[in-house]
Amino acid sequence: MRTLTEKTLTFLFSDNWEVIKYDESHFFRNHIDKCQGSKAVDILALSELGLFLIEIKDIRGHEIEYKQRLNKGEILFDFTQKVRDTIQGLYAAYRCQVEELAPFYNY
Repeated sequence: MRTLTEKTLTFLFSDNWEVIKYDESHFFRNHIDKCQGSKAVDILALSELGLFLIEIKDIRGHEIEYKQRLNKGEILFDFTQKVRDTIQGLYAAYRCQVEELAPFYNY
């Protein structure tokens, strides 16, 4: 099993999954994150089922704040920005042939 931890949450993935904490990857930190305002999902996960872009929000202790943000559409807007920027980042990684992200852009 492969284990990834995001703050206080731990996720287990089968060994046949390819996974990476995209927002902590070398390519994202050193290139994409330098573009002011860029966002990223937390995890990229690839299995025989397809490519998953995973964003994690632990709202415990912040339920009221998140409910208000959800009702205003702010969480959905934030999530769509992260997905959009992650896809653009994967395309840039493909164009630069970045090896650490190759499994995800070659899918």
